Amino acid sequence: SSGINAEYGDLTAVVGTEKVFPVILRGTDAVRVVQCYSANNRVLKVEPDREFMLLPNNIQEVKIRFEPLDTGIKDYQVNIVDTKNRILLERWAVHTTSDLPIVSKTYDLARVPRSLHPSHSP
Repeated sequence: SSGINAEYGDLTAVVGTEKVFPVILRGTDAVRVVQCYSANNRVLKVEPDREFMLLPNNIQEVKIRFEPLDTGIKDYQVNIVDTKNRILLERWAVHTTSDLPIVSKTYDLARVPRSLHPSHSP
């Protein structure tokens, strides 16, 4: 390991919504050109989604955008790569949980007979 550390917790979201989680990336004693890659970019996106400079002994906020497509507990992987030297600096295991939205209100819908529907009037 290069000494670059990430601090984050488990990610939880409701299916069909997006939650953004900030992650702190700490620099080492050298300047690095870094890019973060998600193993599943449809569900877990990492920003910035391009190369950026990680300064020595500095911190950089990285955002993880989690938008679950289905329910359940899943693990994803995020790789932090020194693109200039082609070195894998860190591999984050991201543990996620997603649930269906809570039903807060229900409606009883009656079917309107076709003969009474406004689009079928003479």
